[in-house]
Amino acid sequence: MYICPELRLIYLAQPRTASRACSQFLQAQTPLRRTGGHHDMDLAELRFRRRDGWKVVTTVRNHWDIIVSWWHHNPRWFNPPQGTNDFGLYAREFTRSRDNHYVRAHRMYWEFQPEATDIVRYESLWDDLARVTGLPVTDQERQHFIGKSDRKPYREYYDAETREFIGEYYATEIEEYGYTF
Repeated sequence: MYICPELRLIYLAQPRTASRACSQFLQAQTPLRRTGGHHDMDLAELRFRRRDGWKVVTTVRNHWDIIVSWWHHNPRWFNPPQGTNDFGLYAREFTRSRDNHYVRAHRMYWEFQPEATDIVRYESLWDDLARVTGLPVTDQERQHFIGKSDRKPYREYYDAETREFIGEYYATEIEEYGYTF
């Protein structure tokens, strides 16, 4: 959780949604205080500030895309059978792994969304961030803060069965945020 007193804004960082780019951008613009990590926030302080008119902002990302991002970022949850490197199997394991504390009750964003007053989408990150903060985002900042990847587009990782599985597994959130494959 990042607290920006000047903007009366709390940013709830969500892994694999450009949270590092968001927090670095905010820190470059205004004094920023970090409290806790992704899962050890002071909810009492957050709720108090929200009631006092503060914005509470978090980020989301297309579910099919974020699973591919996790696949590349942290494959430790996946111990494939020897000699295989199956993305479809990984996608299913990601939703079931006891070591994966990011997925609960068929929700990727279960932890922060009830507290958020504003959502920043990964797919429109800089426009949304400018909208919720009121801060201008320069082209230089857009280039500087975003990570670079040479991986192929997320759609290319999916066969029909895996695409359908993820769509059904996260159906509530996918509908809530209006995502499509």
